[in-house]
Amino acid sequence: MKQQLEIKPLLDSLINDKNGWKAFKVEQELKRQENAIKIKSFIEAGLENNWLNRSVDIDDGDFVCEDFLEFGNFLIIDDLHRLKVELEYSNWAINQAFVYNDFAFINQINGGKEWAVFKYNKETGKSFQFESWTGFAVNFQEFKQIIRSTDEQLKRLEW
Repeated sequence: MKQQLEIKPLLDSLINDKNGWKAFKVEQELKRQENAIKIKSFIEAGLENNWLNRSVDIDDGDFVCEDFLEFGNFLIIDDLHRLKVELEYSNWAINQAFVYNDFAFINQINGGKEWAVFKYNKETGKSFQFESWTGFAVNFQEFKQIIRSTDEQLKRLEW
């Protein structure tokens, strides 16, 4: 059995590497441009979520979070293991988002890891939220089933 290399969260692995961070930012900007239509659709669908559009009162007194759902919040992840590591990291800002294939995971709890999960439909150019997960609440096999599911199955949570 092939042993999996330990993957550290991006923040941990790049925080002290200025050149690595700069290269990562340039790479992500290019990937965001390549996925611009999809990301704009995720933002539009995300703004229907009351946590992401700031409609829900925050229980932190007068605390006002200024982290709005924006194009630059989205990181494109090409590897399922990398996605798992990032979603399990426990201190993301609200509206931090990851895109894997046609799925977006947008954090809806400031300083946490509760992910609103969205699916992009290439035919309609629209996205929809179908689930909310804490961390990476599914295993790889289940996520592979989700990837193969139709939009209607996802909306019914039947994968």
